[in-house]
Amino acid sequence: MTLQAEAFHLLERADGVRPFDGERLYLWARTATAGDAARHAVRVMLELQTSSAIDYFDEKHVGDLGRFHAVEAVDSWDSHNRTAFTVWAAEPWWADRPGSRHRGATGRLRRPWPQGK
Repeated sequence: MTLQAEAFHLLERADGVRPFDGERLYLWARTATAGDAARHAVRVMLELQTSSAIDYFDEKHVGDLGRFHAVEAVDSWDSHNRTAFTVWAAEPWWADRPGSRHRGATGRLRRPWPQGK
């Protein structure tokens, strides 16, 4: 999860990325430090953690981060963050997991650009 979160450069300084902690990341997303584009990236990461993570944290912290909406997210992201999402969407790392309904992915996270950019 940390590698995927780090692929979104918007989350480079986010609390809860290293080591990955969905609740800390959720709380960071609700701060003024996180902009709308970063909140979309957090929503992706929480959906990947478990599809009910956002609902759970919203209820626990009386928040309203809300669910991930791809069209809004892609509209708010720069090309690097769009690439981080589309690379994952093309080959989701969980697709080769036993019992998955999805087949054919390599299961590896690939960075389409050099680390640190």
